[in-house]
Order: sequence, then C-alpha cells, then structure tokens
Amino acid sequence: MPFVSPSSSAEHGDAQARPTTPGHWPTFLLVVVGALGLFIGQPNQLFHLPILALCFPFSLYLLSALAPTDTSAFLRCWLLGLAGNTAGLYWLVNPLHDVGGLGYELAVPGAMLMSGYLACYAAFAGFGMRRLRRLFSLPIPGFAPDSARSATASLLQRLAPSSLLAGLAYAGFEVLCGTLFTGFPWLSLSSAFALRPAWVQAASITGGYGLSACFAFCACLGAAALLARTRSESACAALLALVLTAALPAYGGIRLSRPLPESATPPVSVLMVQGNIDQNQKWLPEFQEATLEHYLSLSKKGMGLQGESLPDKRPDLLLWPETAMPFYFQAQPELTGRLRRFAAFHNVNLAFGSLGVETGRLDGQPVNLLHNRLFLLSASGMISGIYDKQHLVPFGEYIPFASSLAFLRNITQGLDFTPGSTVRPLSLALPEVRPDPLADAPHPSQTGNETGVSTPFDPVRERRIPLGVLICYEAIFPYMAQDRVAEGAELLVNVSNDGWCGRTSAPLQHLGLTAMRAVEQARPIARATNTGYTTAIDSRGRLTVLGERLFTENTYFAILQPS
Repeated sequence: MPFVSPSSSAEHGDAQARPTTPGHWPTFLLVVVGALGLFIGQPNQLFHLPILALCFPFSLYLLSALAPTDTSAFLRCWLLGLAGNTAGLYWLVNPLHDVGGLGYELAVPGAMLMSGYLACYAAFAGFGMRRLRRLFSLPIPGFAPDSARSATASLLQRLAPSSLLAGLAYAGFEVLCGTLFTGFPWLSLSSAFALRPAWVQAASITGGYGLSACFAFCACLGAAALLARTRSESACAALLALVLTAALPAYGGIRLSRPLPESATPPVSVLMVQGNIDQNQKWLPEFQEATLEHYLSLSKKGMGLQGESLPDKRPDLLLWPETAMPFYFQAQPELTGRLRRFAAFHNVNLAFGSLGVETGRLDGQPVNLLHNRLFLLSASGMISGIYDKQHLVPFGEYIPFASSLAFLRNITQGLDFTPGSTVRPLSLALPEVRPDPLADAPHPSQTGNETGVSTPFDPVRERRIPLGVLICYEAIFPYMAQDRVAEGAELLVNVSNDGWCGRTSAPLQHLGLTAMRAVEQARPIARATNTGYTTAIDSRGRLTVLGERLFTENTYFAILQPS
C-alpha cells in the first residue's frame, strides 16, 4: 500500500483484530503542515506562495481519514482549524489591543476564541470528508480491500467522485462560515490565489466559493491518492489532481491574454487618495480641520501632477477613504462648505467617507441614527448621492449584546453605527468643462442636509456611470458585490481603513478578497484606503495601480473601463 494507517474495525464492520492506534506525531505533523500552509498560502507580508494553501484541505482530508474514530476525527480536524485560523488571523490581536485598549492577557484569548469558533467549520468539513469515504466504500488504511478493481475504475467510480464531494463539502462550510452569525469568510481557499490573477479567472464562472471547491477537490484527490490501495490507483489519482490543478492557471492565462470586452460606457479616470491619518487621533475634535486640510492638500498635489502629464485633464472622480472626514458632514457647515467649494472649483466629483446622521425611532421615541456613510459630491459641489454601510463589523462598529459586553466599548471608539438599507448604485456624472466652475457652487456656509440626487449643473445624462459602493469589509462578501451589479453598477468602489490592523497580513488579505470580487462580477474596482493598500483593479482582477507600502501618504491615478 502507498500509505498505511490504522482505523477502527468496529466502525467498519470488521469483528477481527483491531489495528494499533498510531502515535501523536502523524497528527501533529499534519496540523503543522496544514496551518503553516494556510499562513504562507494566504497573502502575508513575509512570504506568499498561494499553492501551499492547498495543504490545509489536504491535511484536513488525511486527518479525518486516518483517525481511529469519528470523535477523534472531528477533534483532530478542529485542532487543525484552530491552528490554521490562529496563524492566518493572528492580526486580530492588534485591534483588540491597540484600538480596543485590552491587555494582551485578554486580546490574545479573544483572538483565539474567534479562531476556535471558525475551527468548527473545518471540523465539520473534515467529518463530512470521512463520511464520504465510507459512503463510497473506499479502502480503509490497515484493512485488505473487499474486492479487486482496476486502477481506472477505482479512480472514476470511487476516488474522484468522493474527492469531488469532499471539495464541495469544504466549500459548503466556507459558505456557512460566510453566512452564519453575520459571516466571516476571510480565509477562503480561493482568496489565497486572488493576487495571482491567472489562478482565479475560473471564478468568473464558478464564483469564489465554487473556485474554492475546485481547489479543495484537487487537494482532497491528492490526499486520497496517498490512501489508495495500490500504487497504480495512487499514481492515477495523483496525476489527475496535478492535471486539474494546472488546468486552472492555464485557463486563466488564456482568458487574461484576450482583450477586455468592448463597452459603450466611457472610461472613468479616478484619483485615489491615501491619507495615512493616525487611527487614534482622527476622531479628536482638534484634528478635524487639520485632517480636512491634509486631504485637500494631497488631492491638489495629485491633480496637479496629473495635469502636467495630461493637459487640461482632471479626474472624473476623486476618491477618499472610509471615514476620511471624521466629523458630521451634515452638522458642521464651515467644514462642509470647504469640501463643496473644493469640488466645484476643481470641477471634480468627490466621494469620501464620513459620519452620517438621520432621525429614526426606537421604542416609539425619536433617536439619532449614526451611519458609516459615503457621500458623493457632484462637480458643482452638491450631494448627488449617499450610501450607508450595510454590513457592519461586530465589535468594530457595534457591540453585540452591548449591555453584557460594555467593557469592549473602546473598540468602537465610542461610535455605535446603524446599518443602511439600500444597495442602489450612486449616479456618477462625468464632469463637463465649465467657463465659471463656481457659478453654481453652494455658499460655504450651506449645510449638508439636502439629499437630492440632481445638481443645478446637470452634465450630459448619457455620461452617467452607475457606481456600486462597498465600504470596508463589505468587499469580503461575494453576495454584496453581486447585489450591486444586479442593481446595475458598472463600476465598484471600495473605501476602507485598515489602519487598526497595523503592519500585519490583514491589509494584503483584504486586498486579495477585494480583487476576487472584481473577477466574480467582471467589474473594475477603485479602492481608496487610509493606510494601504490603495489600488485600482480591472474587471479581471489585475492590479493596474498599487500602493505597495503601508502607512504612507500618497495619491494614485487610474483609468478604469466600466463594464
């Protein structure tokens, strides 16, 4: 046999001799290989080799198959899930400690508690893999086969189908992980490859979860090859796994070599600003005016540089990050007026994150509802649209069970947001040249209370671009980008602030997940962040512009083709 390991005879109907249970070293080795593979395979700032992410489902399959009992299989797979998620999500300690103010004695267990919860999905996936092996009557390591089959017949009738279902089970629990209890599909298998566009082009057909199933199928088939009853079966299964794995980047390379589909929509030029404002200072009132001036200065510099290379050309859209303006836009007329006049003077659409407030009712009483909002100012300085973040970050933007967990209030920095309710795209009007750019601009003292979607200066209507908005980690959820495209969005924007993660793997992982949305929906994405990574992504997931350094201030100019 290519690989021999004992299994419980009682579980498989064998009343004769019970094999000896192996030591802990094989289990320990598989846990280390799987967890290390997940860390290196997922984007990180040290060394990134995406193919190693397949070590995680590979090890999961072997752990489930080699365990002596169902219970031990579940526990060993959970242990792998705990180790893998801890390695991939170690950065969760940063926001709990640096922003939330928790000591490491609480921050570290808090991060591990999250990893332990996510490990349950890996445990159930591994348990499902074990059951599938039994369903297809695959040979149990340590026992003689009950019938002889040719290598090809065994591959086609048992090894390949069971491995395919095992891959689907793995992806199915990824879906559950991204759905239950608000969802957290951060370390999805397909996202490990997202920064290598050739590897993920199949997601345009299968979606991210479907691509995870393809990768998991290849990994499980490779693991099944080690457990095959004969060398010929093992060789056939291993060869098929290699061929299928290689087919994914081969297809991607062919797709990337082809030009993008033609579109009747004109290209959109975007200037993305990375402000690099200190997370622990941005909400202090005394820094509000300085923050505004900082972004205005960076934007002027960026537009001036582009003006030298592109005469008489300014960006169609100026994009600032999530909560770039840390004040109530609707309640501070002096700061609001400066923003409006800036957009009108430079004849540019300005999209920026800020705090939004509206009146609602709670228990029959009027209350002010706080939103994490993106404002879109037209080229004449009027509000042409707003979007309120729908999917809020638990323990980041609101505290579940707040009355019982009041000690975690520091994590949200005293802000408790209310989710938005609409996915309707914003209308981005490409600005026209105007003789007097300030003629229709609002007075500097005018407040930001109006919410109309038209402006006094109305550019040619056929040059309006439907703009789908994803704020912060909304970009990690496939369905959110899909909903915006279903509503007609031709261009996606993602504004984020990953500064609370520090210099960790989180910003790169977030970038990879965002790039996956571009491939799935065949839509370009303009992405502005506070501390990095600010980038432009075409509709096939290629990073056309990328700020490669964290915690630096800069501007990035890109031309994107809506589709």
